[in-house]
Amino acid sequence: MTHSIGIAGTGRMGTAFARRLIETGHQVRVWNRSSARTAAAVEAGAVAVDPAGLAGCDVVILSLTDASASGAVLDALAGAGIAGRLIIEMSTLLPAEAEALAANAEGRAPTSCIARWAARWRQR
Repeated sequence: MTHSIGIAGTGRMGTAFARRLIETGHQVRVWNRSSARTAAAVEAGAVAVDPAGLAGCDVVILSLTDASASGAVLDALAGAGIAGRLIIEMSTLLPAEAEALAANAEGRAPTSCIARWAARWRQR
């Protein structure tokens, strides 16, 4: 079974995620604040979209620089409709930041958000 997977943030990590997912047969959509940074992922077979374009994916992976960037993308996704989607937060965040983002996303559009459980696991 293949899934459509969106990746917000196509730096080193996001581009590596995109390439591997494409190699394994998934449809991948990518977005980056600097659109030129999507070039390597697009060359590998991804489709460049805006943040709202990620909302239609089965899974969205966030690989961004900080909580502020993640929050902005989650706001755009919530506005575009992400209810029921799996959102995987892979950005460099403190546990409290991950918790806050997960609570905000779930409060606006119920999702299956990994960030909340990952943050709790680290606190144990």
